[in-house]
Amino acid sequence: MKIYWYGEVESTQKIARQLIKKGVEKGSIIVADSQITGRGRLNRTWLSPPGGLYCSIIIESDRFLPVIVAVAVATTLCKIGIDAAIKWPNDILVMDKKIAGILIETSGQDAVVGIGINISDTPLETATSLSQEGIQVSRNSLLTRLYESLMDTLKSPKQTIRDAYRRFSHTLGKQVKIKLNEEEVTGIATDIDVDGGLLVKRDSQVKKIVAGDCIYIHSIKKKD
Repeated sequence: MKIYWYGEVESTQKIARQLIKKGVEKGSIIVADSQITGRGRLNRTWLSPPGGLYCSIIIESDRFLPVIVAVAVATTLCKIGIDAAIKWPNDILVMDKKIAGILIETSGQDAVVGIGINISDTPLETATSLSQEGIQVSRNSLLTRLYESLMDTLKSPKQTIRDAYRRFSHTLGKQVKIKLNEEEVTGIATDIDVDGGLLVKRDSQVKKIVAGDCIYIHSIKKKD
């Protein structure tokens, strides 16, 4: 594991892509104190002031990675006392407030896994942080725990990961609206399939959603 430390950067994702072109080894981590142009999915801004963990990890590309990484982040936070939940596809929540986000980009056979976790700062009213939740942890310690959790999850059987995702899920059992470019799919989020897609049931049909914007309509009680 090689770690590249930076102060303020445009984004750790950008640096990671540059390092891949130079032949950097897989497992390398890029960490920044803050980001000027931090991004989430769909080019949304990810506010990245000093006081958070902002990192990108270079690993082997895999279409199941969104599920793997979400479980690894949620597991990391759970182990330090945070009641984390996964909102499909890439948000980690605590009591409906966002505490972490994930962005995965591919570059050939490599994947750049961007992870941002609010440690001491809460950039938005709809967000929370470890400090706000009563947890004190250093960035270095959190990074080590996160990396170890990701490596362990990568080695786990897919079924074990799916089961963990179901336990952490904030989305399954809810009625959702998924925006897919020009199309919208509304129904009940029922499961995560073997490839990591979200299964949405509408009427008697089940549609697999690979990517999209997820909006909750209202909660549906899960069946035992």
